[in-house]
Amino acid sequence: YLAAVTADEIRLRRVVAAHIERVLEATDHNLSLAAELLGMNRRSLQRYARRKQERPKANHRAGRKKKR
Repeated sequence: YLAAVTADEIRLRRVVAAHIERVLEATDHNLSLAAELLGMNRRSLQRYARRKQERPKANHRAGRKKKR
């Protein structure tokens, strides 16, 4: 099942990602401090950071397999 994503949801995701990235840079990528400032669990921020590293930046659809 692939959910339809609206333009507003895409914009919100980009704003959230940019904010998290700014906080990570401001804390010199100290995940514990960044998570505290963001009001989120450190482990959740770790997972977010790992997923962000694994994603290709160019074409986000490149290489995806179709789900059946």
